[in-house]
Amino acid sequence: MRTLHESIVPELIGSIVSFACVPGGVLPNEIELARSRGVSRTAASEVIQKLAAPGLVEVERL
Repeated sequence: MRTLHESIVPELIGSIVSFACVPGGVLPNEIELARSRGVSRTAASEVIQKLAAPGLVEVERL
């Protein structure tokens, strides 16, 4: 059984790979991602960490 963040990761990777998300573009922050996908902020944070680990996204803290 997939966890919540595991079900979101492939969708976002698909968007990145298909250039629906342009290089240098901004992805939703944790709160926006959680709201748009109906998951907790913790799950959204895990998604971002999973995408950042192989270098698919860069995380900037403001």
